[in-house]
Amino acid sequence: MGPPPMPLAEIEGISMDSAANFKPDNFMCMSTPLDWILPCLSYFVMPEKQKLVQLFFGKYHGTITEPGCYFRTTIGMERRRVDTGLITFDTTNVEVLDACGNFDIISEIVTYFIEDSRKAAIDVWNPHRFVRDQAPVVLKRVVSHIAYACIRKQGVFVTDYLDN
Repeated sequence: MGPPPMPLAEIEGISMDSAANFKPDNFMCMSTPLDWILPCLSYFVMPEKQKLVQLFFGKYHGTITEPGCYFRTTIGMERRRVDTGLITFDTTNVEVLDACGNFDIISEIVTYFIEDSRKAAIDVWNPHRFVRDQAPVVLKRVVSHIAYACIRKQGVFVTDYLDN
């Protein structure tokens, strides 16, 4: 067997005012540099017009929607930020055939915002790039069903077509 364990009061470097205040697990608290770094990495700030989708070991864990300071563990947690503010961009000129077969060069300005941050973060790798890639395709589809001469006269028809 070996010698009996030394009483805690006889260990050098420990001053005990009372035995009730001493906890043996206090020796391990913040003993390595990693113990100091992990808590610092766990704090983050959520700005306005952003949402944060949390994945815990690859599974959806929740969405933080309110701005403020947060503390979440970094072990096994992946955070994906999604901008939910209004975003506007201009597309390059797109060559399109209208309903009459006329060749037109059209440009567009797209304004959008992300409504469902969970779908944007999980289902699409880069949601803003996805919208930029899909905008010319939608423009071609809409213009191919409408004659260019009718667009100025039948703006309500175009709006109804886009809503459906």
